Amino acid sequence: MSCDFGVAPAADVDNALDALERYRQMWAHPRSGAVSPVVGDFVAAVNSHDNGDDLVVTIADSRGAVLRVEGPGRNRHLHTVLELSKQRDLVVLDVQTGHLYDPRGHVDAMVTVGDGRTLPYLTAALVEDFVVAGTDPDDPFLVVARDDDTYIGARRHEWVYELEHRAGSTAEHFRVYTTMHTVVRAVIWAWATGDPSWSVALPWRRVDPGSPGIEAASGAEILLDELSSMATGLTVDRLALLDTFLSARDTPVPMLDPNRHRPDDEAAQ
Repeated sequence: MSCDFGVAPAADVDNALDALERYRQMWAHPRSGAVSPVVGDFVAAVNSHDNGDDLVVTIADSRGAVLRVEGPGRNRHLHTVLELSKQRDLVVLDVQTGHLYDPRGHVDAMVTVGDGRTLPYLTAALVEDFVVAGTDPDDPFLVVARDDDTYIGARRHEWVYELEHRAGSTAEHFRVYTTMHTVVRAVIWAWATGDPSWSVALPWRRVDPGSPGIEAASGAEILLDELSSMATGLTVDRLALLDTFLSARDTPVPMLDPNRHRPDDEAAQ
């Protein structure tokens, strides 16, 4: 299995479609000649990096570079490419997924996404992408960490988000629930950038060891967190919708007794 990463100066690319078109042009119309200093420096860093023989630069010219990954290890090599490009203001296009990584305005962090990706930095645009991606059952969470015991994370169950943060020990492990994706994005980005507003934006509660989390949370617990939040901005209509949803969530589904609903012999004839 192979995949490609397209790399280009960030100033020359506005979005993923721009990056994809540049990638296609590099394949369709090769150019000879010297690469730009920043791309040349990046290519040299890739070639000298200990990545085995399965990450190779296949094209490099004045427009950027194309890297090909052969075999497994795709996510590991994506991390390497992002690490080597982030300080050089180079965007990286994951050609197979169409995802564009633009390091401008990034903060260094250990980022883990539910599909197995790990990234060496975070941007406001990536937070936006990952919170939306977290609604996918196959990609259920995002964790942003400074070290193994200092992190903030989010995951979604049904359409309620669980936010957790930990500050070094089990005694400093907190959780809150919200239905507002805008709040999730703002809180995670504030935490990542060192803005203290994240700590008072939501009614954080200490996590008891072994607590099951969002799957077992009651509607009353979720509603209390939402009403206590300073940032959700609930309207009357939204509150009514939330109340309806949480009531349905806490209503057990009745079990049918097959014997009770089976027609008797006379009715069946």
